[in-house]
Amino acid sequence: MYIYIEMNESQPMRAYLEHKYSDESKRTLESIMIDVNRLQHRMGTMETEAKLMRDAINDIGQHLCDSNGLKMRWTGMKD
Repeated sequence: MYIYIEMNESQPMRAYLEHKYSDESKRTLESIMIDVNRLQHRMGTMETEAKLMRDAINDIGQHLCDSNGLKMRWTGMKD
């Protein structure tokens, strides 16, 4: 069984959620969308922090190779 709804082209996910949860839960839908935006912001922050950690680990590995006179085999952590 398939259900087809008319989607708002500029905000398809919002249109789907409004259809799925009806007009009675618009307040709840607004709070859900706010929570989604907060999670997206937190994920962006976590990705930035992970990149900084990878860079720090690469710097430590480079320093260890340089300070111990090791051959350059360190290729660093990959993204």
